[in-house]
Amino acid sequence: MTDSATIAAAPLDLASRLIACESVTPATGAVFDCLDAMLEPLGFAVTRFVCGEAPDGPVENLFAIRRPLGDPGRHFAFAGHLDVVPPGKGWASDPFVPEVRGDLLHGRGAVDMKGSIASFVAAAASALSGAAPQVMLTPGIHEAYEKGVAALAGADGVTTVARGTDPEGVNRGQAAFFSTDSATFKSNPVLAEEVFGSSSVLIRCSSIEEIVATIAGLEGQLTATLQIGEGDEDHAAKLLPTLSRKVGRILTNGWPTGVEVTHAMVHGGPFPSTADGRSTSVGTLAMMRFLRPVCYQDVPDTLLPPALQDANPWGLTRRVEGKLEVAA
Repeated sequence: MTDSATIAAAPLDLASRLIACESVTPATGAVFDCLDAMLEPLGFAVTRFVCGEAPDGPVENLFAIRRPLGDPGRHFAFAGHLDVVPPGKGWASDPFVPEVRGDLLHGRGAVDMKGSIASFVAAAASALSGAAPQVMLTPGIHEAYEKGVAALAGADGVTTVARGTDPEGVNRGQAAFFSTDSATFKSNPVLAEEVFGSSSVLIRCSSIEEIVATIAGLEGQLTATLQIGEGDEDHAAKLLPTLSRKVGRILTNGWPTGVEVTHAMVHGGPFPSTADGRSTSVGTLAMMRFLRPVCYQDVPDTLLPPALQDANPWGLTRRVEGKLEVAA
């Protein structure tokens, strides 16, 4: 299991692994597999592609994105390359066998620019390990959180991407971020169980169809959030029908906390997120949780509740025989 702390502490190892890949221009295959394996545990979405034509191509390359949640716009970018020019003559050792001499790492690309890329990966991993633990409401909630996180960390096929800083004090939940693929997620029901606290599981899917199938296998949830940018609408449209059957509220580029009391608010969802998914616990429709229908059949007008009497003594807006009657 590889976590962010391990990656952050090993820039020399990362650089050595990249140098060991003979990536003379045009680079292909192994060196990109190597970098992909470094970035994936850190939560980066990696896209690989081939472009260019002879005599300088075709050339394989990749880009990796780890976009802040809720921020589809501004971002920090690191640009580099993994291919190297032919090493030429004069090397004291094999240029593709990394070797440390004194305080220096020797090998093709140690300076330009595999060493820089390895340093970036290590720095990104270090940044992901700095989330401070927050106090949880009760000892029972904290205990349940720790058990849930331990189950995720110990599951086969699950990578620990990052953990927050060590907790100081009681009932403090150490943040946790895990990663797995959709096949592993579907095969292990433990991975779909709720862990109430600051933990997340990133599920890697190879296509929109695979994402839809994964969503379809989820239990009922209170919310789902789409983090999308320009050009993502077609993909998002394919997810919405399935999402709408699994959750009570769908957000875009936001956070599901901060439930507001409004006419449109729904804080509920299909079982087991709530016992009865037909109502909400927040918003004006929440009154429906405490009501049930009663039919008065052939009951004299004088015996009916005032709200149902023909004279409408309370001046209510009502629907009579299917037609809306607006109070004056």
